[in-house]
Amino acid sequence: MIKTLLATLLLSSALFGVDGYEVYKKNCESCHVEMMERFEMMPSLKGKLNAQEAQAVAEWLYNRYENIDFK
Repeated sequence: MIKTLLATLLLSSALFGVDGYEVYKKNCESCHVEMMERFEMMPSLKGKLNAQEAQAVAEWLYNRYENIDFK
């Protein structure tokens, strides 16, 4: 089940042509580290990213930090 979900998520951004790193670079990179250090969580991106962009960034971040247990 989890493998199917992950495969679907990974394929979905490819189908929409959204590059998670590019979305991250444009919308998140400038303050990501600062916000994480100050608030221990990322600020809301509600209204700033569409569903495909949010999904692409989430996948990119998840893959980048693959050794971290996100529970």
